[in-house]
Amino acid sequence: MSCPEFSYCVARTTFRAHALGVAAAWVVQSIVEIYRCFIRKPSNEQELLDEMDKVKMFGKKIYGITVKCGFSLVFASIGAGVGVLVHPVHGQWLGCTLGDFAGPIVAILVFEKFQLPL
Repeated sequence: MSCPEFSYCVARTTFRAHALGVAAAWVVQSIVEIYRCFIRKPSNEQELLDEMDKVKMFGKKIYGITVKCGFSLVFASIGAGVGVLVHPVHGQWLGCTLGDFAGPIVAILVFEKFQLPL
């Protein structure tokens, strides 16, 4: 198997496998935001918002979580594909870990650069 083909196969497999973990993280973070926005009692008067403001805030939070998890998934796959070229076993693990860590950071930087809300 050629190097580009091997790298592609590793990235594709990592994407499929890592998607389950990212989906679980997204679900947990979404449940935490549901609790924060709708269930928890406000601790001070400034947190008293009407229902429409709560829904808008919740939508923004879910949007941000989705973008960060998506970037994490893509960068972990790319990192594993590139890392496997360095060392087949340890490079894949290290590349996946670094990509998973760098994904949300890159998402924040890209959205700040283009002045998009996150």
